[in-house]
Amino acid sequence: MAEDEFRIQGAFQCAPVLAKIKASNLLTLEKEDTWQLVRIMENTQLSCEYLYTITKRSVWLVFWKDELEKILSSRANRRFLRSLGYREFTLAAVLNRLKQRCRAHHEGRISYPHELGIILGYPLADVEGFINHKGQNYLCSGYWKVYENAEGARRLFALYNQARNQAASLARAGLGFQELIQVLELQMLLSENCENQTIPGSVSA
Repeated sequence: MAEDEFRIQGAFQCAPVLAKIKASNLLTLEKEDTWQLVRIMENTQLSCEYLYTITKRSVWLVFWKDELEKILSSRANRRFLRSLGYREFTLAAVLNRLKQRCRAHHEGRISYPHELGIILGYPLADVEGFINHKGQNYLCSGYWKVYENAEGARRLFALYNQARNQAASLARAGLGFQELIQVLELQMLLSENCENQTIPGSVSA
């Protein structure tokens, strides 16, 4: 993929993370474009972790390390992870176990690793609701299926969409990830939609 196109696609997929309103995001790319991911993340404090490959495309987790560690420090989240066989809760240990389970799933050896939703900052109630209701009977859907607090989720999804539109536009204008983080964070802070909101999976100032 051409460098400009990759930057735009990466910005669009990772916009909520770049705007610091989400702790982590998945980024799907062609395997031969891995070097471009490393390049666009230079001079940022973002981290990335390879998860698995589907045919010729690889899936990466792009995240803010401190914020993902906060998600993993939750007692409720740890109880959920423990029920799925996790025994260590350092970031490195959880990501290593997650990678193993993602690959086992794509090889048909285990069912879907629903803990990925926790890693992506989804509310635990929605992850458990999805499991208990087998993906049905949800209140609304957007970036995930919602089983509690539909109004809050809709506001959050609107912020994600806003960040995506702005990120794509700014990336087309030539901004890289480092500049996008600075601009998008400021725009989100100035947005009226951000006032007095508690955002699950968001990055604290």
